[in-house]
Order: sequence, then C-alpha cells, then structure tokens
Amino acid sequence: MARIRTVKPEFFRHEGLQDLEIKNPGKYPMMVFEGLWVLCDKTGRFEWRPRQIKLDILPFLPFDMEDTLCVLETAGFVEKYEVNGKYYGFIPSFKTHQVISGKELQSPARYPEAQEKQSGSVREVSGKCPGSERDEPESQEKEREREREKERKAKTSLPENFQISDRVRKWAAGKNQNHLEEHLESFKLKCKSKDYKYIDWDAAFMNAIRDNWAKVDNGGGTSESPPSMVISCQKCGARILRSDLVGKGCVNCEYGKPANV
Repeated sequence: MARIRTVKPEFFRHEGLQDLEIKNPGKYPMMVFEGLWVLCDKTGRFEWRPRQIKLDILPFLPFDMEDTLCVLETAGFVEKYEVNGKYYGFIPSFKTHQVISGKELQSPARYPEAQEKQSGSVREVSGKCPGSERDEPESQEKEREREREKERKAKTSLPENFQISDRVRKWAAGKNQNHLEEHLESFKLKCKSKDYKYIDWDAAFMNAIRDNWAKVDNGGGTSESPPSMVISCQKCGARILRSDLVGKGCVNCEYGKPANV
C-alpha cells in the first residue's frame, strides 16, 4: 500500500539525479526514485519487484523498470539485498528527507532489515547490474573536488611586474576611466595585503576599478571620472583614491605600507 510522502524543492535541483537522466534517456531514474518513496515503509525499505513497481510508478510509459532500478543501484541511490530468498530495496537517504509521524511511526516496519552476511539467511546483492560501481557518487564527488583543487592551484598571487596592459588601457579609454596609475597602486596594495589570487589579473584589475568608481561619494559616482577622486591622505600624505580611506587614514596607514607621496 502506497504512502503519502513529501518532496522538498531541493529535489528538483539535485545534480546527481539529473546527471542520471542525461546519461540514461528514456529510463526516468529521477521520477522513479521519487516514486519509490511512496512504496517504502517507514525505514526506507521496499520490495524489489520490478514488474509490480512498474504498475505503481509510470505504468503507461514504455521503459524497463528493472533497468532503471539497476541504474539507481549503480549510482548508489538505492541498495538491493536478499532475506530468505526474497529481494528488497533500501533508500539510504530516506530518513534524511522524510518525517514519519502518526500511526505509521508507531507501527512496526513492513519489510525486514538487511543484516550481516555471516548470518547465513541474509545477504546483500551487489554487482547484479552490468558495469555496477557502488561508489560512483563518491567517485564523482572526488573528481569534482580534484577539478576545484586544480582551479585553486591555477590561481596565482599578484605578479611582481604587474603593470597596466594595453588591454586595460583600451578598456579604460572606452569607459572614460582615468587615474589608472593611482588605481594600479591601490590595487597592488590591497592584493598584497590580502594575498588575493586570480587567474586573469587584468580582469581583476578592471573589476577593482569599477568597484572604486561605484564607491565614490557613497555609491553616487558615475562612469565619468569625478575630479576629486584622487586625494591626499591627511595622515600619511599618500596620493590615494577616496574609496581607500580607512578611519582617520588610508590603506597605506592601515597596513603599514610606505606612502606614495
């Protein structure tokens, strides 16, 4: 007997399930996985009967339910096991997303739990699907982490010889941006003090210029160069951008850098 279950909005943004949809067109693994919830007992277990499950989930669509269950098992979304000659399925994440209440909470579980292999009467069933890799989700996550690590390593600290490139000058001319030298000194100071890391330093510099213009006069600046943007710090005498004022001084004073007088 099917049960009423809940679906969280995050379900529809699940990357792993949508990847399965893309890799397995016509097998509907995402919808079948959702449909299995209503067949589970309060512990997240269900009878592994593909033909019967097909009648309960998407009965009018032409596809092989056993193949779809195999896809879900291979990806680690469900686990298949055997108890006394009968097959059952288990959804490891079931209790994370479903809150059981009322009479169902007080009633016993409908299906037996998978136990240790040494019991003799119960055994896990794995490797039934061609090309099955039970640790695929973990492998995918490790691969994504490796890609993120590569990206982090690709970012480098501010080059010692970083100067205003032709690319920046061309961009600045088209945007009516002036005072590039003052911008450059401010940008270098901030990057060195905070150890910023970028892949495209020209792009980072241009974004910093945009931010500085936006901060002029508490956000009241325009794309035109304000005449009072470059000023002298009253504390150390450095020529700075107004956006670099900090407290009673400037970023030069704050980080103990020598003033550019």
